[in-house]
Amino acid sequence: MTGYLVYCPGIIKLASFNEFDGHEIKFLETLGENSFKTQRLLEDTQQKAEELQAQEEEMRQNQEELQASQEEMLRQRGDLEAEVARLQKKIEAYEFVTSNQPNGQ
Repeated sequence: MTGYLVYCPGIIKLASFNEFDGHEIKFLETLGENSFKTQRLLEDTQQKAEELQAQEEEMRQNQEELQASQEEMLRQRGDLEAEVARLQKKIEAYEFVTSNQPNGQ
């Protein structure tokens, strides 16, 4: 087979005093195929785990950014509420002063 690269995770060498029967050879071939499939599944699982870990980190960072934004918005809201209260007191003081002045002045 030219043009194909086959991954071989290992080699098993077997020896016997008798020639292997067809069912024994078939069993060993199946064993090798299953070993290869298991290795591929393990690699795929590890890759998916790494991808999930990267996504988890990204989500954690996004959550931290959202929390920081929320804290900033709460701080700004507190500042605005304080400013509104201050302006409301000024309005009330102005209304008091203007309501107690004689009409001609």
